[in-house]
This record gives sequence, structure tokens and C-alpha cells, in this order.
Amino acid sequence: MKKNQKNSTGIMLVAVQTEKNQKQKRIENFIDGLLVWIFAMLTGIAVCNMFGIKVNALPAIAGIVFAVYLSFEAEWKGKLKKYALLAEVLVLILVLLLFHKTILDGWNLFLNQILDEIKQHLPYIYPQYPVSDGDLSDKWKLSVTMAVLVVVIEKISTVFIKMENRWITGLIGLMWITLQIVLGFGPSFVFNVVFSGALLLIWFRMHRKEETGSKESALKIESACFTAGMILFATLIFMLLVPEKEYSKNETVSKLEASIKEKIEDWRYSGSYDAMPKGDFEGLSSLKLKDDAVLEVTMSDPQSYYLRGYIGSVYNKHGWETTDKKVLYHASDLFYWLHQDGFFGQETLPLASLALDETTKEEPENTVTIKNLKEDSRYLYTPYELTGTTPDKNRIGDEGVIAKGLKGQRKYTYTALKNQIKKYPSLTAKLADTENLDEEGKAYSEKEAFYNQYVYETNLELPESVETELKEILGEYTLANGSTHFDYTKAKQNILYVLSSRCTYSEEIKKETGDLDFLTNFLENTKKGYSVHYATAAALMFRYYKIPARYVEGYVITPDDVKSMKAGESYTVDGTHAHAWVEYYQDGVGWLPFESTPSYLGIMETAEDYQDISGITSGIGADDEQEQQDEQDNLEDEEQPEEEEDEIDWILILEMLLGILIVLITLFLILIIVKIIRERIRCQKIKQLFDSEDYNQAVNALFEYTMNILAVFGLKVRNASLYRYGSQIESLFDEEMKIEYTKVVDIRQEAVYSSHSIAKEQRDFVMEFKNKVWEKVYKEAGWLERFQLKFIYFL
Repeated sequence: MKKNQKNSTGIMLVAVQTEKNQKQKRIENFIDGLLVWIFAMLTGIAVCNMFGIKVNALPAIAGIVFAVYLSFEAEWKGKLKKYALLAEVLVLILVLLLFHKTILDGWNLFLNQILDEIKQHLPYIYPQYPVSDGDLSDKWKLSVTMAVLVVVIEKISTVFIKMENRWITGLIGLMWITLQIVLGFGPSFVFNVVFSGALLLIWFRMHRKEETGSKESALKIESACFTAGMILFATLIFMLLVPEKEYSKNETVSKLEASIKEKIEDWRYSGSYDAMPKGDFEGLSSLKLKDDAVLEVTMSDPQSYYLRGYIGSVYNKHGWETTDKKVLYHASDLFYWLHQDGFFGQETLPLASLALDETTKEEPENTVTIKNLKEDSRYLYTPYELTGTTPDKNRIGDEGVIAKGLKGQRKYTYTALKNQIKKYPSLTAKLADTENLDEEGKAYSEKEAFYNQYVYETNLELPESVETELKEILGEYTLANGSTHFDYTKAKQNILYVLSSRCTYSEEIKKETGDLDFLTNFLENTKKGYSVHYATAAALMFRYYKIPARYVEGYVITPDDVKSMKAGESYTVDGTHAHAWVEYYQDGVGWLPFESTPSYLGIMETAEDYQDISGITSGIGADDEQEQQDEQDNLEDEEQPEEEEDEIDWILILEMLLGILIVLITLFLILIIVKIIRERIRCQKIKQLFDSEDYNQAVNALFEYTMNILAVFGLKVRNASLYRYGSQIESLFDEEMKIEYTKVVDIRQEAVYSSHSIAKEQRDFVMEFKNKVWEKVYKEAGWLERFQLKFIYFL
């Protein structure tokens, strides 16, 4: 009896223990399912966050359902397990049969969106995959694809967790970091922290058996995993519901991200010799050039060259930056078609010479080999005379030639023409003689005109404070009729005069500190500096005169160096050859170097020799002389003896003056009426373009019309990128109008630069924006603005 009682008690203990084990197993499966869902959702959100993909709640719902299924599936064994796997395969086949077109379209949209986002950070021409028309919207197609992706990730994650291999989580983390390093961007800092936490949690979960020697410690780890999982779950829900801008990208995070990016770029490209600041003037101090060997240059025909490296297009008061990637992104169509036709912004001067000068074609090209010993390897140091296929035709932009490879390039070869800097005046003259241009010259001129427009849109920007300061220093000026910029020769003379008379060349300067503008500190305070100071000032002065200009750093091979060089033999360029200069855009010919640093004047070959510069030329001297002559004539007229008063018939004179006045008033009124009629007709013609079947033309007309309305309402029009007006639009109206304006500019840029036609929906959007602007402006305008709109601007 006792024995039976003992046996029954033992059976009960085993049953209880089995029940406990089953309960613990269910908890483990629930935790695993929770971790799988969190990891899959974080991966999906990572992709959407990085690449701007918009989806609905379908992926999250599909992820929850499948995670619950996986938690139950983990308990199935034997035939039930096999049937479950068979059911999964059948469901997958059924989904592919029913929704294969939607999934394929969604996948192509997914890839296109990823490549488009990458293009905004890494300006490059990427392929586009076809998407068919259908009843479902693009958002739904993307949502279906993301739902499938989340389910697949959950299934793979379940397998990884069961494998309990710690190297898998480490490999995933390494791949995640590598992806962001290669692309140069990623999701927000907060998201990266959360994603890393999820990987760490999975790492703990995968090692629960390996690292735990007792049930008690195992239970502690299970509890820790569950608690951390719930925290991550709550964080994930928070990220899904709260906009990212509410919790990320604060100043500290931004500085940390910038610091990390800088360290990565230093690791990839930096050499042991860093003479020039690469456009970053914060903390800039005295110039200390060394005679260390930096480059080895070999030429088949030794020539004097400016070798361009870093090029800065945007001045930020503490230095220079490259062109904003958003600007390049919107100009991608322009560069695509220019590069397809063999036109590169880095090669404008040799392209012009080859198209316009027959003697240039007969000259053998110069083969140049550069071996970079100690300099930054992200740039290829190339001259203005560069030819051949060195620039990547799929790269968007024109700021020098960027090296390929993770660590850049240390040795490369290209071809170049002989020194062409001195020939540009003759090329300009030939371009001006349009009647005698041959087909090749006309083709070049047409392509240069498109590139010219881009150059003027992106390389004239001046901070308002800088423009005010330069106006006080250089004075006001007038432009010749029909000209978009000041006279090149006068601008150069004025720049050299101001810099030579106002500033002193010195390589010993105090370290740049504080928040003072770099240019202001140079021109107003210290009044001394070296090449980076003079090049920066000259570039901004060119822009003040409406001449596009950029800041350049690189190396110079002088005529004296050429005397020591031999064809086919390497020549060592040391650190003392490092230099900064300004390049300006000569219409028709392209980018040309201009020397403004006193110690370098007369060293490099130039087309002009500026001497006896005695002052600033405003460009209105001829008008002043005419005005002085008119005043002198008036004085002489006043000195003529007057007729005796008793011989003057004042009544007759008054009648004649009254008659003349009536005739003048009548003519004036007639002219006003004629002008009103003509402007009305012109305005009507413009408005007729609004409904034109050529939607590109319609968008251009609508955009020009809208900008005229905004100008009357107070928009300050400057020579700057169209996107810069967004802040003014927001101040005049609201943030919603700013967002709509940005989209309108996107459409306008596409209409101007793209080779394909604008869609009717895009034209309608611009039309709606125009109507909204008119309604708001006319409603809020005073009587003066309304009078201007109606009778001065005829809008």
C-alpha cells in the first residue's frame, strides 16, 4: 500500500514537473516570438527610415500574426511540424500566384525608392526598374512587399535564434555598420541605439544555454530578456506613433554623427601630409608648408598646370562646402544628358578648345601619371586641360574628379591638352562670332548653354551679411545692357586692387576662433593672411559681381618646375607647391583659375597682365563723363546773353508751352494705354500657356507667373537656388505653403532639365499652388499691392 502511495506520489511529482517545464517552454516561445517580431519590425522600420519608404500598417499586422503563429509552431513536433512547413510553402505559393504582379511592382518600387534615396546622399545615376499601372496605389504595393519582407525576416530570425550561435548577431551588427559607412547615411541616432539594443538582447537570448549553469540563473536571464523585450516593444510602438523629428537630430546627436563621419573619412582617405584645410577654416592657424614629397608626376610633355583637388561651392562663414546633395539630386537629369553627349563640367576649357580651335586637334595629348604619396586620396589631382574618360559619366556634379574605391586612389593616369589658360580670349571671340561657327562649335555652344544655366543657379550664392560688407568695400556698380554680370576685366582689376591695397600677405596668423565670419575677420580685422584667405575673398567678390566662382585647393606645377622636368620621367612635387586659388566661370569657355594671392602673382601663365591698377572701377565711368558734359553744356547755355525782356512775347510763349504740355500729356496717355494693351495681351498669352498641352511649357509659365505674384507680395528675389526661398515662403504664409512650394520647385526643375514630359497631375498641382498663392496674396494685400498686381505687373 505504501509502495503504491509512493509510486503515485512520484508520478504526481513528475506530472507537476512536466507541467512546469511546458509552462516555462511556452514562456520561452512567447519571448522568442516577441523578439522575432521586434527584430523584424525594427529591420523593416530601418529600411523605411533610411530610404524614405512610406507604407501603411499592413507590415506590422502581418508581422504580429506571423510572430504569434511562430510561437505556437515552436511547440509542434512530428507530423504536425511537417504539416505546418507544408502549409507555409502552400501559402507562399498561393500568395505568389495571386499577388505576384503586386509583389513584383512593389519590389521594383522598393528598389527604385532605395536607389532614389541613395542618389540624394550619393549623387549618382542609378538604374530605374519598371512598374506597371494598376488599381492599387504605390503605397499599397510597397506595403504588401514590406509585409512579405517582414514575414521572411521573422522566419529567418527564428532559425538564427534556434541555432544559438553568437557570431550571427555579431555579423548582422557588422553588416549594419558597414552599410551605413559605405552609403554615408543611415537612420536616426536614436533608432541605431534601439536597433543595437535589440541585437544585444537577441545575443543574450541565443546564449541562454551556453552561459547558464543552473535553472536559477537561467530564470534570471529569461526575466531580464522579457523585461528588456517589453521596453524595446514600448519603444518600437513609440517610434511607430511619434514622428521622428520630435525626438531625434538634436544638436548633440548631430555633432556626434558629424564627428563619427569625419573620423571614418579620415580613415578612408587621409594622408600623412595635410597642408590645406579642405575648406574648413575653423581653428585655422599659420601656414606651415613642408618640403616633403607629396606627389610624383610624370608627363609625356611637361606642362605648367593648376592641379585641382578640393573644390568648395558653398560659403558658410567658417569655410567652404561642396554643393548641397539635394541640389545635385535635382540636377541629375541635366548631368545625365550632358554626360551622355560627352560634356563634363570638369572639362569645359579643353572641350571648348577642341571644338573651336583646329590647331588644338592636331596637337598630341599629354599623358599624365600621378602617384599620390601623402595627400588626401579621395580626389584625383587633375588640371583644367583634362581630357579623356577620367570623370565618371554616372556621377552627378562638376566639382573635380572624385576617386573610386573604399580608400580612394593612390596612382592613376589621364590625358590632358597642353596649357590652355592663355588661349581663352581667342576662344571667347570665336564663340561670339556665331555666324562662322561650324556644326561642332554650335553643338558645343548648345551644351555649354545648358550647363551655364546650372552654374549660375548654384555658384552665385552670397550670405546677405557678406553682400552688404562687399557693397561697402567695392561700391555699387551697373551692368551693361543685356549682361547678367559685371565686366570680367574690371571685376578682376577691382578684386586685385582691394586685396593688394587693403590686406597684407602673411603666413603667420592667429588661430581662427569664435563665431566671427571668416571673410569679415580677414578684410576688416586682421587684414592679413595667405592663399586660403585671398582665394576666399576673391571668390566672394566675383560672386558679388554676379560672376560664378568657387574656392579651390590643390597643387601648382609652375613654369620654373617645367624647366626641371623631363618627358616620361617622374617629378617630385613637394608640400611647398600646395596652394589655394579661385576659379571663375567665363561664359562659353568654362572654369578658369584666377590668381589673387600676392606671392603667386606673375608665377603661373595667364592671358592678362594687370598693371597700374589705381582704384575701383564702378562700370559707370562713361555715363559720368556724359553727365558732366551735359552739365557743362547747360552752364554754357546759361552763360549766353539773354534777350531784352521788352522784346519777348510771354503770352505767346505760355501758349506754346501749354500746347506742348498738352501734346506730351496726350502722348504719355497714349503710351500708357498702348502699354496696358500690350501687357494685357502678353499676360493673356502667358495665361493661355497654363492650359497648353505641352505640360513642360505650362509648368514654366505657371512658375514664372507665381514668382511674380510672390515678388509683389514681398518675396526678396536673389541670385540663389530656388529652394532657398522656402524659408521666405514660410514666413509669408505658413509651413504647409513652404512644403507645397518645394514640391512645385521640384516639378519646375524637372520641366526645365528633364528629358521626359511633365504629367498632367504635376501641371495641375502647380496650377493649384498658383491659385492658392493668388487667393492668399490678393486677400491679404493692401490697396497698393493690389494696384501693382493689376496695373503695374498686369497679373
